[in-house]
Amino acid sequence: MIFNLKAPGRDGHIYSFTLRVHRSSLLAPLSALPQGTTAELPVIQWEAWGPAVCRWFEMEGRSVRWITMTCGQRFVTNDVNYTGTRGSITVIDFNPLAVRRSLARHGLSVSTVGAPLPPIVCRGPESDVVVHFEFGADPMESPVFVDPVVSSLPYIATTREASCENNSFMMDEDLLIGCR
Repeated sequence: MIFNLKAPGRDGHIYSFTLRVHRSSLLAPLSALPQGTTAELPVIQWEAWGPAVCRWFEMEGRSVRWITMTCGQRFVTNDVNYTGTRGSITVIDFNPLAVRRSLARHGLSVSTVGAPLPPIVCRGPESDVVVHFEFGADPMESPVFVDPVVSSLPYIATTREASCENNSFMMDEDLLIGCR
């Protein structure tokens, strides 16, 4: 699931965030409750359920206005400042199988990943793509949060330069469509 959020910071500025979590991880704490519970639901602190199964992204300057920017466990984003200037296109994939397959294509596996991996750059006549694996938990600092927020849901990000000026993108299983 993807949650696009806007929240005021302590500095008065409105900040944009995307929170990504697998639906099963979000619902797992509820399965521990007794069936037919009608009492007040317990408050479960972020630290108890969120960091290992979620990933926060600060989305300042990125378009997040279309529901069609998501497909399955992937979403597409761009580094554009709403002026239409050309930036990059990034597809972020949280599917555990896709992450494992991509690691294997680069001679890696989840069990060998201990430290943050540098981006794997695939450039040449046939490719201008940068592949980045993220497994770690970089604390995200923002005036919205009292303390840095840690999230570590693994993902693979595939980035390439945009071939034309687009304000946003839409995607399905097979295609990316640029919107002006």
